[in-house]
Amino acid sequence: MNIFLSKSVLNEHIRCQFPVVYGSVILKLIAILLAMLLPLKSVEAKIPVPYKDFYKLNDDILSKLLSFDSGQVFLKQVGGSINGSKTQDISIAIGDMVDKVKEVFLSKNQGLLSLLSENSIRDEDAFTLVKILSKYLDVNTLAVGKKFRLVFDGQSQLQSFSVKLAFAESLEIKRSDQGFIAIKHKNSTSLQNRYVEGEITGSLYNTGLRLGLSNTVLIKLNEILSYEVDFQRDIHTGDRFFVFYSILRDDLDGSEIFHSIRLTELSLANSTVTLYTRV
Repeated sequence: MNIFLSKSVLNEHIRCQFPVVYGSVILKLIAILLAMLLPLKSVEAKIPVPYKDFYKLNDDILSKLLSFDSGQVFLKQVGGSINGSKTQDISIAIGDMVDKVKEVFLSKNQGLLSLLSENSIRDEDAFTLVKILSKYLDVNTLAVGKKFRLVFDGQSQLQSFSVKLAFAESLEIKRSDQGFIAIKHKNSTSLQNRYVEGEITGSLYNTGLRLGLSNTVLIKLNEILSYEVDFQRDIHTGDRFFVFYSILRDDLDGSEIFHSIRLTELSLANSTVTLYTRV
């Protein structure tokens, strides 16, 4: 099983079996695996709805941690380029069929018609594209920098116009014998796991940002832990935390969105809070 690791104390890629001397690191990794794999006996935390699915780890679970075989645990550092075969195949196929693929971006104070016109698209086609697109997006409130993909044939005639609608979802307006038609595409996605650990300096939120956690993850983490700790009184510089969470990744363009927090632990001066959920 591969776990995607992002950890402040590791500065190089690791892919190996962990020896026993790594102690607490191994136990945390085992806890992560158990949170995903085993039907653990648990005690409910103080978290009410909508966080009733989060639990504290108890002594019964800890005994399983000590007997769990960690020999098959492997780590893979988060990051690096994505060389997805799907993206490459699509590019090659398009290259065989057309002469030009162009990505254009909406400028400040620019309308979509103006963008299409400056890219040599005929007025008649431009008006048709805007009319079709307006059924899916508010064309009057498009954000600056919005990306569009234009495909032209060998005679410089527009063949298709594509835009991203939402995560893993795009719209292609394609020329056909009957005129332009709209086709919605759903990209395949994959669930990936991330692990972040660090020592708190100042606040948990600012520490998380420094370690690369997104605002979405930190807001959710704050909501979950707020039922167990007082952030103003209980958390101090020098305390430690870790969070194991999942993201959804678009297999085609590499974009990501937060999915869920699987396991988190907050080690304070006088206590430790460990919460997990079964997804």
